[in-house]
Amino acid sequence: MTGTKKMRIAHVFSAICAMSAILLFILFFYTPLFNPGRIYYDNDLLLNEDDNYHCSVTNGMLIIPDHENKISSENFSGMRTVYTFVSNVDTQISISWDINVKHGNFKIVLVDIENSKIEMVICDGTDSNRIDSYELSAGEYRIRFVGDGANLNGEFYISQTK
Repeated sequence: MTGTKKMRIAHVFSAICAMSAILLFILFFYTPLFNPGRIYYDNDLLLNEDDNYHCSVTNGMLIIPDHENKISSENFSGMRTVYTFVSNVDTQISISWDINVKHGNFKIVLVDIENSKIEMVICDGTDSNRIDSYELSAGEYRIRFVGDGANLNGEFYISQTK
């Protein structure tokens, strides 16, 4: 073999090694831009105004106050606002829930929009409970369903008194 041919083979081999290294790096360390499941683990993202979610099948994911709301979803990932309310005076809310998470992670949070904080985590995973009277200061609040690959069903109830 001549020196030029050896150099050419060395360059091709180096290029193949470099491309392989780049491909392996992308495969192992690349995080997709649209990964709503990460919201479940990042409370700062829960305070974002925009909903970001996807699911295969969903039913009852918007809450009507003073009703037993039946909810179900398959492969729910991300965050969805299911109820928003604004109160000009201090108020009380009553909440009850009976949630069965068959797969994945799921929680329900109450977000204080004006103060940019999570007021409380209502439910985290499979849970059944009731809060008869929870005091809230005047302001804007959102109830959000948050999941990471969650298959779930259950009931959710909320009422508000001033």
